[in-house]
Amino acid sequence: MKIVEAPRVVRIWDQARTFHLELLSSLAPSELLYRTKNYSFSEELAAGANAKQVGVLRTLWMIAFGKHDVVELNEPTMFKIWPILLAYTSMHRIRRLFDRNAPKAVVYAIDNLSLVDSMSATFHISPRLVRYVLAPFFRYLFSTFDRVAFGSAGAKTAYLDMLGDFPRRTETEVIVQISNPCSCVVVPQRRGHVVFVGSLEPRKGVLELMRSWETVERMDGNATLTLVGKGELEGAVRDWASGRDRVSVLIDPPRPVIHRTYREAELVVLLSQRVSRWREQIGLPILEGLGHGCRIITTDESGISQWLEEHGHVVLGGGAADSDVAGAITEILRESRSSDSVLADLPIAHGRVAADRWLTR
Repeated sequence: MKIVEAPRVVRIWDQARTFHLELLSSLAPSELLYRTKNYSFSEELAAGANAKQVGVLRTLWMIAFGKHDVVELNEPTMFKIWPILLAYTSMHRIRRLFDRNAPKAVVYAIDNLSLVDSMSATFHISPRLVRYVLAPFFRYLFSTFDRVAFGSAGAKTAYLDMLGDFPRRTETEVIVQISNPCSCVVVPQRRGHVVFVGSLEPRKGVLELMRSWETVERMDGNATLTLVGKGELEGAVRDWASGRDRVSVLIDPPRPVIHRTYREAELVVLLSQRVSRWREQIGLPILEGLGHGCRIITTDESGISQWLEEHGHVVLGGGAADSDVAGAITEILRESRSSDSVLADLPIAHGRVAADRWLTR
């Protein structure tokens, strides 16, 4: 019997974070090369993963001469790394010219903001000029890839808005990124407990949540709130929470504490707000909340907002009034949906894992 070996995969991600390191063990066996570390980066997890921090030149050498079957790169909407991504994709194209067995180039794409709009805001030029000047360059980057998996239908629409259509040589597939149940230690859920997890900055909606919570406290005498994260609003969050008996703040806690916080929560709230050059792609706290059996309240900025609505969660407009947010929170807390019923809606395999199986097959 012929034994078919798993493809050898190298993942070249410009920035690595703790979630990436946790995810690696579930993806196809691979080596991760990263250039920088995200603020949420676990040195402990990195030590146990096949991950290396390397520079651009060494990465180019790997692309040109590495003995791998698949190379995964960052999606081409990351403007700040365009010079690096241009170098990587060009090197791969050169290798493909001289090596008939060159590895496949793949990408996982979740950016669901109109690329024309975001590029127009970034480079301060008209949308018409964006299409005329930048679309050919963007097509050059995109057409390098043999396969592209989109994590949401919105991401595919955003890419088509810039490209018009996809290159013939590029296979595409939409595989919605929904989490699977987390395997961490189960702890009792606290009735009426609400959690925010994320960067403490305006675009994540923490200010909207704090304003709304003052109404929630008057409407529900048992509701409690934990705010988890770090960022520019740390001081404002601490000041607001001080003196509130039913509000607690955790600044940049270790991952086991974050998992326990999700387990204890009944509801995760992430009120993402669109800004000129950013739109919530999926929302990692949404995925992690689902994976721990939490109900979700978010805005229609998330790429999976339609799925959330279809499965009993609450999706508000990005500019929803504070009273509407407070009403949604208290309404969900009055309902008696179990965490088991939330988990029952989730797939066996994380959507990112399912996409990776397709990309690396």
